[in-house]
Amino acid sequence: MMPGGLSDTKPATPEVQQIANQVKVQFEIQANMNCVVFAAVEYKTQVVAGIIYFIKVCIYFRRDHLEKLMER
Repeated sequence: MMPGGLSDTKPATPEVQQIANQVKVQFEIQANMNCVVFAAVEYKTQVVAGIIYFIKVCIYFRRDHLEKLMER
């Protein structure tokens, strides 16, 4: 991998799921939804002045919540 370049895509690990769990609340606030499922699927990393994680997350939220958003 080149310095600053992205790694290959890898399947999510329990460590990556823990990182995703740490940002779940921030995502829910910004997206204005309550996720029932927030599961890391795969990820890439970028090494710069630390490690940046790019995580693909599968989400599931309650349909009634979506209907409330659409009514606005």
